[in-house]
Amino acid sequence: MRKTGFLIVVLLSSGMLGAICTMTSQVPAVRGDSSLPLLFDVNNAYQAVADQLNFGYRIPGYNASRNCANYFKTQLVPYTKVTDYNVTLHGVLCQDVVGMLNPLDDQNIVILAAHYDSRATTNDVPSQPCPGANNGGSGCAVLLELARDLYQIRDKLNTQIWFVFFDAEDQGQDQYGVGLAGWNWAEGSQAFANNLPTFLGSVPVSAVKLMVLLDMVGGISLQFTKDSSSNSKAENIFYQVGQNLGYTAAFPPNPYYFDGLLDDHVWFAQMGIPSVDLIIDFTDSSAPWHFHHTTGDTLAEISVDSLATTGRTVESFFHEYYVNATEGGGGMTPTWDQSTGNPFTESSATLISLLIGACGAAGIILTYKVVISSPKKPEILNEGENNLTEGSRP
Repeated sequence: MRKTGFLIVVLLSSGMLGAICTMTSQVPAVRGDSSLPLLFDVNNAYQAVADQLNFGYRIPGYNASRNCANYFKTQLVPYTKVTDYNVTLHGVLCQDVVGMLNPLDDQNIVILAAHYDSRATTNDVPSQPCPGANNGGSGCAVLLELARDLYQIRDKLNTQIWFVFFDAEDQGQDQYGVGLAGWNWAEGSQAFANNLPTFLGSVPVSAVKLMVLLDMVGGISLQFTKDSSSNSKAENIFYQVGQNLGYTAAFPPNPYYFDGLLDDHVWFAQMGIPSVDLIIDFTDSSAPWHFHHTTGDTLAEISVDSLATTGRTVESFFHEYYVNATEGGGGMTPTWDQSTGNPFTESSATLISLLIGACGAAGIILTYKVVISSPKKPEILNEGENNLTEGSRP
């Protein structure tokens, strides 16, 4: 994926001397403007992971799955308007759960999402289901705590937030085998995205300004990646927010990059909704957390530090971008484009204008060329196709 860049050619009138420099737009520092305290309680999040595991294996159609969905609803009711989206997949009734904070603000919607189903098989013991503490449980636990915390500042927020819990994400086929026979990846979120216009009713899809997915965010030694379906500008802002909070290990300067990652955010990105997937490199078998689709994905491998890193980064993001400065927030304006990942912002345009003015005053001729390239879309498999390669999806 190429970034938006500016190629600047400078020619001096006094001779042939010239210089060429290339600049990429920078994400401004975003932490420090907000004076709002971070309320994220990691103990609540950790307990929510344990609660999900206590239901058993959350395989689509199982009682544990239904009980877990009801648990989410119970937890969300004090803070959000709760609804669900039921869909039958492969003859199995599946359920996506939605909690809406500030439901009347319907022109500026942000979706926070995670999947809650656990895989029906494991790579190390195919006959045994996956516990799904990190791969499923951690993202949902962070969402529940964020719902409590952001509710406390609901009157200050300039957005409606959907907390969405997807069923039927983790049952597709990889090189080790299949979760459920005939199932593909991320089917619950695909059905939800396909039905989004109906779900919104009279509200246009363009009112959904951002979709943020949390996937495997609670394992030890958390380190996030980037991917080709995520909006690069929004993705970079999350990295900057995390780094400014001191989480430089979790948000490294040169993260692993997935090209063609198939995850729940893909369907929303394809609709033109800027999307971000906060996910680790689950393909790295040498990483401290190396329990992807194994029996080792248990509560013992969940880190409170990782849960705190994720939750506080997302909470801080809302403080900076969706709370006015007069209310104690950062008062910053989201600038990611609704249809591309190209990070061309007003600050970039201002920089170019200043350069042009400076060059004019010095008698320098300056020309610039804007190079724009949209990120490559991953190949999305149709139902029934099973030619996924290693690392193509979580």
